Amino acid sequence: MDYETREMYNIFENTEMFEKNRTMMKELIKKEQSAQSIFLMIRKPYQLTFFKYVQEYLSEKDFAKLLISSWTFTEFNSNDKNVTKKEFISWFKKANKYYMMDESEIKVFDNLPENITIYRGVGDRKYKNGISWTLDKEKAIWFSKRFDFHDKHVYQGTVSKVPTTPTKVTQG
Repeated sequence: MDYETREMYNIFENTEMFEKNRTMMKELIKKEQSAQSIFLMIRKPYQLTFFKYVQEYLSEKDFAKLLISSWTFTEFNSNDKNVTKKEFISWFKKANKYYMMDESEIKVFDNLPENITIYRGVGDRKYKNGISWTLDKEKAIWFSKRFDFHDKHVYQGTVSKVPTTPTKVTQG
């Protein structure tokens, strides 16, 4: 899309327009002050792939913040063709959890028991082994009914609160 006129164009047919917009984007990126600002310039369907390719260059804080944004903004993140479930899990293990939470979430996390009951709601059994779970059974029920599947399933599990001993950070 041309950023000035907001009109769609074919980048193979209009190479001049493509180069103009590419140059403009380079300049916008150079002016940005944070990785988060650049990340928000990326269209949602491509944010997760963007994260995959820049994650090794990010600070500990930016890594955690962009990971949680990628996770939150991407619909069906477990089905992304460019990112495997194994990659997601390794990133979440690596991330400093305290950068991924606000003050109220940190309080909840710090006060969780050693063993935690979690729930996953799906409309089809083939999605049982996804990596999105919740502490809220009602939210899992909502997810199980979210789409018009014939079957609706809510799975329950128990996980240990892993003492990851990340460096606790002050939000701000």
